[in-house]
Amino acid sequence: MEKKKLFVVCSSHLDREWYVSYEQTRIYIDGVINRVLDILARQPDYRFMLDGQTSVLEDYLEIYPEREEEIARFVQEGRLLIGPWYIQPDECLPIGESIARNLLLGEKISRRYGEPMKVGYVPDAFGHISQLPQIFTQFGIHNAFMSRGCPPGTARDFIWKGADGSELTGMYYPYGTCTIMDGAHMRKGIRLVENAQEFQDKIKEAENMAGYQPVAPFTLLTFNGDMLPPPEDPAALGVPSYDNLSDCFALSAQYRDQFQTLEGELRESPDIVYNLQDTLVSRVYLKLENQRAQDSLIRFAEPLNALAFGATKKYPAGFLAKSWKYLLENHTHDGICGCSGNDVCNEMMTRFQKSRNISDTYARVALEALAAQTDTRFAAAENGYGTLVVFNPQPFAADEPVCVEFVYPSSEAPEAFRVTDSDGHACPCQITAARDREFIRSDFKSVQHFAKDRVFQAVLQAGPLPAFGIKAFRLEKAAANENAPEDALLVSKESRTVENAYITLSVADNGTLTLTDKATGYVYRDLNYFIEEGDGGDAYIFNQIPGGSVHDSRSLRWDIEFLQDGPLQAACRLKAEWELPFEMTGHAAGRSAQVVKNSLEYLVHVYAGSPVVRIQLHVDNRSKDHRIRAYFPTSIQSDHVWADGQFSLEKRTGSRLHGTMPQQTFCAVSGEQRGLAILEKGLHQYDYLDDGNGTLALSIIRGQGALYRGFFERYNDEYSETQCLGGFDMEYAIYPFATQGGALPDIVLQKAAQFNTGLRSTQTGSHEGRIPACQSFLALEEGGLQLSSFKLSEDGSRIVARFHNPRAISVQARLALALPVDSAVRMNMHEDVLAALPVTDGRLAFEAGPCEIVTLGFDGVFSPLER
Repeated sequence: MEKKKLFVVCSSHLDREWYVSYEQTRIYIDGVINRVLDILARQPDYRFMLDGQTSVLEDYLEIYPEREEEIARFVQEGRLLIGPWYIQPDECLPIGESIARNLLLGEKISRRYGEPMKVGYVPDAFGHISQLPQIFTQFGIHNAFMSRGCPPGTARDFIWKGADGSELTGMYYPYGTCTIMDGAHMRKGIRLVENAQEFQDKIKEAENMAGYQPVAPFTLLTFNGDMLPPPEDPAALGVPSYDNLSDCFALSAQYRDQFQTLEGELRESPDIVYNLQDTLVSRVYLKLENQRAQDSLIRFAEPLNALAFGATKKYPAGFLAKSWKYLLENHTHDGICGCSGNDVCNEMMTRFQKSRNISDTYARVALEALAAQTDTRFAAAENGYGTLVVFNPQPFAADEPVCVEFVYPSSEAPEAFRVTDSDGHACPCQITAARDREFIRSDFKSVQHFAKDRVFQAVLQAGPLPAFGIKAFRLEKAAANENAPEDALLVSKESRTVENAYITLSVADNGTLTLTDKATGYVYRDLNYFIEEGDGGDAYIFNQIPGGSVHDSRSLRWDIEFLQDGPLQAACRLKAEWELPFEMTGHAAGRSAQVVKNSLEYLVHVYAGSPVVRIQLHVDNRSKDHRIRAYFPTSIQSDHVWADGQFSLEKRTGSRLHGTMPQQTFCAVSGEQRGLAILEKGLHQYDYLDDGNGTLALSIIRGQGALYRGFFERYNDEYSETQCLGGFDMEYAIYPFATQGGALPDIVLQKAAQFNTGLRSTQTGSHEGRIPACQSFLALEEGGLQLSSFKLSEDGSRIVARFHNPRAISVQARLALALPVDSAVRMNMHEDVLAALPVTDGRLAFEAGPCEIVTLGFDGVFSPLER
């Protein structure tokens, strides 16, 4: 029998913040790093892995800048291992672009001191996305170490094959095999081994660990625990050598031909299925705010500033990098998952606000710069009220009515508008709301303008908005609704129905919706009812309270009123009070007899020319220990369900078909001829129920008040706000579609992207400009790719556009470019140039492999404004 090699890896899992605040945690972490540096200084053979993330190093040097040279020396000697991440991420909740920027920033910081560690270290992520092998591979990382996700029976070393076919060597191992835990009640917590005998016992335990034996002949011990410092004198424990994970992978590679292969997502380990699944909806307010911050930065601030570079001659790289840092700091696995303490989550909300303050400001400034360079002479008129300029961030034309805002000084504001485009075509406009606001305005020329404005919300039938481009509209004073559309909505308040060219929607007395899809003729009934049930779980997992009452919103008395009746938008408001148990009883033994009044209020919107039914929901939550989900019966019995992920379109079957699962912007079920999709903003958990009705359930809110239910009888104060008491606003939509043979048409992904992101607009005057009044800067003419980002490259030398192919087949893609590009290159996600690409007559053609992430670089002139 081949003798096993013993590897000992010293590390500490440094949660930057978790059950106590960031500032409190950094005191512990700085103590860990101080001890590590002291051991490295006196013990030349010692090596330590800094948890795969550089943010803790950055935090440490803010307090101890005098130790920077010492740290650099240890890194360059290969004894202090840093990177590849900036923070230890959650993979399933942040947008895919966040994972790429996390690795880019981690490497940038690592290289200040030496070489980053080339190990894909993700020990504590709550599940692994199908595209992580491709992402790691594009960053030159060909292995991954994890402690969660693999299905039972997986050998400890294996091949992980990503959605695109990229393969890396995986290692599935507990990350704290030298820890001793008080498993009975945790009164003594967790500690590392303290003497030679305990260390020897851990070696034997690891050698005989059921289900954790690798194919390769080695035993791995990890000195690792949550924020635990290494033993002060590790030599006294009898440690034979100090290794790193690369040593393990080097030996493991020799046996690769014996490995099993795992494919796609890894979410099936018992700890995820039974303990971590419901972090997808814990503290839902974090997810909602994250959605807003991501959109502001990635969909608007970065692309608009890249496009406007020619006008501003500046790209706010430093500010946008700061916005990214605030955002990434919130994408830690304990952070965005909502399983951190109240202090942490309150600080997260502040960071989201800081990120948005930067992104929103620079998005506005850049759009104003683009508008100022747009030819709007067509808008000159005696009764003109200026020009509206709208930006569409998607690489395809937007053909539905759009929601816009007009702002005028209160003394000059008209009551209604006539809107025309640069070709003189009338664009019907419906004012949906108007209000006065008083505020203080500042700009770069002067400050403290005390202003009083009239703000109008409007729906505009804008005609096709150009792909990834702008369109200008002339605004004039008009009589109300004088330019009604030909395809105006048909609204009957008496029968509570709304009809357009695509759908008919009716509102039932029990608060549900009936939706007729004219393309297929199918009638969907009982849509958008709510089920509430008791939750005896904790911050991580939903556990239905045994014998607890379950409540159905269809039994409520609903107050129903139409607020808008066309011609472009119809809006119906539904309100109901809901008496629900106040809390659980005992150790999740039941639900209290005391009831409190909760309330539901939702606005359902239908637009002329759109098959999408939009819903704005307000939940006033006064009950504890429960979950509310929205239900959408489809009557489609399918063996698969669709959901988008990070750079991916997941087709889930088998064990992944039913049960709560993650989504980024939508989930959908499709039959032979029809399908139904639920689009959402920040509501990342769905379930395809095995109920005979093909019901899609969307998690709205869940509340609990403990970190670990197994160790806490009732609640712990640090987690009181996990109950999510108070009012919350959220948005989602229903989209019926036609299909053939259960395939998911590209239009579903486009509708989800449009709904999820929206658009931005600004106002300007009448003036000459170098940009035409209707201009696409970049249009995807073929290929069905999804645009992930459009930004300045990390080295500032070119524009970078990243796409991904959601399909499991190769596609020929073609872009039409209005950017005056001198040359184009194909790159990897690390932004290394791979090959030159020809641009012919303003078009760029390339192949995107199955599920491939494609990064393109555009050289030469940065913007259409410069020539």
